[in-house]
Amino acid sequence: MQGVEYDTKEIAKSQEFFAYTGVRAAAADFVNACLHGGQPACCFDNAVKAMEVAEKILAKALLNGQ
Repeated sequence: MQGVEYDTKEIAKSQEFFAYTGVRAAAADFVNACLHGGQPACCFDNAVKAMEVAEKILAKALLNGQ
């Protein structure tokens, strides 16, 4: 099985590192959240939830001998 390969520079329509790596979008999202009193899309709570899912996947794989 092979995934789809995307060119982030093409998608971002920029050769600037901060643009095609998502740094610009993440910074803008963070500033917007600060200005309007919300949570950014990528916040610590989401990171914790992602780690919990990853730990469960790893534990299941280890239990199955993978």
